[in-house]
Amino acid sequence: MHVILQPTGESEANEHFIDTIVSPVDVSTVLSLVANSDVNKLKSRFGNRKAIPTWGVTPGKNRVNANKWDRIQPGDLALFAANKRFFASSFVVDKVHAPKLSQRLWRHSDAGETWEYVYFLDEVAAMNLSYAEFNELAGYNPNNIVRGFNVLDETKSSRISGALELSSRLYQPETSADEYLEAVSSQYQDLDDLNSPALVKRRKEQRFLRQELFGTKIVSTCCMCGREFSVDFLVASHIKKRSECSLKELKDFKHIVAPMCKYGCDALYEAGYIIVDDSGLVSQGRCDIKSSGVESATKSILKIKCLAWNPKTQGYFTWHRNRFNLKEMLQR
Repeated sequence: MHVILQPTGESEANEHFIDTIVSPVDVSTVLSLVANSDVNKLKSRFGNRKAIPTWGVTPGKNRVNANKWDRIQPGDLALFAANKRFFASSFVVDKVHAPKLSQRLWRHSDAGETWEYVYFLDEVAAMNLSYAEFNELAGYNPNNIVRGFNVLDETKSSRISGALELSSRLYQPETSADEYLEAVSSQYQDLDDLNSPALVKRRKEQRFLRQELFGTKIVSTCCMCGREFSVDFLVASHIKKRSECSLKELKDFKHIVAPMCKYGCDALYEAGYIIVDDSGLVSQGRCDIKSSGVESATKSILKIKCLAWNPKTQGYFTWHRNRFNLKEMLQR
């Protein structure tokens, strides 16, 4: 994840913040003024939104801003600054190069440029972080002033976002299959390493798995109960316990994980209160500890067809079912 520094001290920038962040832009306007090749991607990313906070930067001298913009990814943290403080935080939804949209929203700068390198935002929230406090977090000179648009490197960004405890609930940077495979391979030495891998690699692994399950969606479906949720209420749950997976199984990322909701299904599955039978139906698992809450939650989803069950995931569901079978345990 990157941290984006976006000063708004000049009058134009202040006006733009009010016009297109405080008052989000109609999605219909956005879709009508971007390239045709970007429309479907943005429709998926925006979900059922009617309006989206929108920002843009000019190319800059020798494309300096455009080159920084190229590094922006979904899930990056954007901090808006004015009057020697950061006053708002937000997270990147997506980005497009959209000169026509820029001209419609902001016309031209005094220098004749357009803010055509556009990025869309969400989870906008007020904050009050002085430059002095920020400089201490970032390791800058105490008197440093944020003078222009910037995209910080991952090391500095991780330190800042971690100290501020800011991360997106909905959007994650893209991670390639090669990066995922490298992450799990380098971790796979023994079970202890799997349970306590390097933090950065585990984050990359989780980002990739969520990307595989949800892509650019902001709403998806729990494979157990079949209910639809915002993706921040869904977990990329390992069908077979991660620490029990072989390296080959971890590399089978298209089948080893499934979307389960935080509203019960993930916890019920993890603890073995629900299992998936050989026909793909959610079934009763362990019931050794009686509690009305668990019994009610379990009963409500029994006999529902598990949306993640198929011939390629069946073996992993069988492993999970056998894990809570006392006879199977005795035979191990």
